[in-house]
Amino acid sequence: MTEPSPSEFRALVKGFFEQIPFNRQIGLEMRELDLEALTLSAHFELRPELIGNIWKKSCTAV
Repeated sequence: MTEPSPSEFRALVKGFFEQIPFNRQIGLEMRELDLEALTLSAHFELRPELIGNIWKKSCTAV
């Protein structure tokens, strides 16, 4: 088996990242994968339905 090229590896990681249900639920998106620095950056928008306190059973979602 041969080692994937950097672009193939990025595509594999992005595909795997997008398949995680929690990531999809909160809208987490992979922004950058730096193979030299071995870092991955991601981003999600903080939506009202994601804010709350389960211990006080309160949330901002209507």
